[in-house]
Amino acid sequence: MPAHAGEHGDQCRQLHHSSGHDLSGRSGHTRLPGYVRGRKGTIFARHGGHVFPDASARGEQKAEHLYTISFAASELWPEAMDRRDRVFVDLWEGYLERS
Repeated sequence: MPAHAGEHGDQCRQLHHSSGHDLSGRSGHTRLPGYVRGRKGTIFARHGGHVFPDASARGEQKAEHLYTISFAASELWPEAMDRRDRVFVDLWEGYLERS
């Protein structure tokens, strides 16, 4: 399992890849919601290593760290520009890059 992507409060960006394709570019399963792809968020919590479901769906055994990422609603939806709401999404380390 790779070193973890960060700690509480670190900024990150979610990878932006095609819907219906996993992180390796193959068609298949991903748990990265389309509405957070390419968006900036903040690490709210790190939950340690767990079985990575994208790989598991292909019959592979791989572990990754799981994070809760906090997004400003305005980062996800333009109509929320004047709002202070936050959206929390659990995402796997392979979906994140430091920003």
